[in-house]
Amino acid sequence: MYCGKHGILEEREKLTASRLTRFRSNLKKRMVAISASCNWEKGRRDRVAWSSSLDQSSIYGSAAGRPIGIISAKRLHAKPQQAELKVIEELCIAPKDYQLHASANIQRARAGYARGLLLGDDPGNGKRLPAMIECVRLRRQADRFSAVVVPASCIDQWSEEFRKFFKPNTVKVRVIRDATIPPQTIVRSDVVIVSYGFMMYQYRKQIAYLRQVGKWEKKREGETPTRPMLSILSEVFLDGVHGLTVVFDECNAIKNRNSLTHAAAVYFWSHFEACLLLTGSPIDNTWDDPFGLYQVMEGHQIRNFQQFRKVFGVPDDKYK
Repeated sequence: MYCGKHGILEEREKLTASRLTRFRSNLKKRMVAISASCNWEKGRRDRVAWSSSLDQSSIYGSAAGRPIGIISAKRLHAKPQQAELKVIEELCIAPKDYQLHASANIQRARAGYARGLLLGDDPGNGKRLPAMIECVRLRRQADRFSAVVVPASCIDQWSEEFRKFFKPNTVKVRVIRDATIPPQTIVRSDVVIVSYGFMMYQYRKQIAYLRQVGKWEKKREGETPTRPMLSILSEVFLDGVHGLTVVFDECNAIKNRNSLTHAAAVYFWSHFEACLLLTGSPIDNTWDDPFGLYQVMEGHQIRNFQQFRKVFGVPDDKYK
């Protein structure tokens, strides 16, 4: 996690028991990211290892089967070098220093074990611009698109800011509200903007189709189910035509790990190479809210709430 303007960064190697205690007690007040590697044996936790192996210049396989480069946590959290603070030529405004620093950290995290990060800062400090830069930065050499998922009320605002922040006719931005738009049209865009509601609508259609196929395979009677018309969740994007970056704005919308929105976000993220989560309040209601957010990210082994509770909980917690 990179906390924009205020630069609140925690290196995993430096986390001590006393700081973990403060982390538990002040979790709602601080915007901190913790990444843990857990060693599990026979269904129980033997120990928690704060991984220091990330300094190796090795390659790990990602959950999606695509190789990812490993960078050290120390390098990820280091102050960006001047060469990393480049302004892309498509911009028509001058980013602030902390926005350039955020952009540099996004680029580092993209090449790392998590393939993305959570960008948190107070509302109004300009979190969107570093995310926009990342969506536009690689579009030419890759000839693929990025996606931004936002609340329906923010679609026009995002579209207008792309128009305002970038030079005319340099970035092709398409707002998708129509499920009949074919994937061939989507790939000709640089950035597509969709609402959480539209993403969930597409996901429901996909799940309903898979259930119909499952029932049909049991009996092998009647007509085979008809594949639904899907745009942003087309199987084309799972067969090697991965998008570049998916951005989830106001990502508290996906923090509930048991919700359909969360499931749809995880599935949609599998269509892309990197993921950014944007929020002005990463911890909203309870101390375990970060668990749901970080299930969207890769690069860690805490994949169920029991593991999370054993790592970050204390004996007198009621886990409510």
